[in-house]
Amino acid sequence: MSLAARVEFGNDASDFWQVDGILNIDASAAHPFTISLASIDGLIFDHTLDHTWAILHADGGIVGFDPAELLLDASEFKNNRGGGQFSIENTATDLSIHFSSVPEPVFLAAFTLIPLATLRRRRQS
Repeated sequence: MSLAARVEFGNDASDFWQVDGILNIDASAAHPFTISLASIDGLIFDHTLDHTWAILHADGGIVGFDPAELLLDASEFKNNRGGGQFSIENTATDLSIHFSSVPEPVFLAAFTLIPLATLRRRRQS
């Protein structure tokens, strides 16, 4: 049996859980805990920027956190992600969802090819 939770992101607010004690994440690779991400309320979202949403704070701390035992399901996040990726970030007492933007392939190729062209030019001198 797998456990799941849904986190909704809107323009004015997003889901946030407050735990008044210790959060023990009891999951395994065979039975991961899934966090489903959903955009609501016509979320204005710029996929060219990084974003971080705090989703949980446990006053007594978080135990049993293993990223390999947590899954992110972004199938209900309807906004264009432009190739960016979601990940889970944690501290001893907090969990956050982080979105990392990824450069467009054209820009990535330019940043890769320009140094190579410069290097080749130097060798020919």
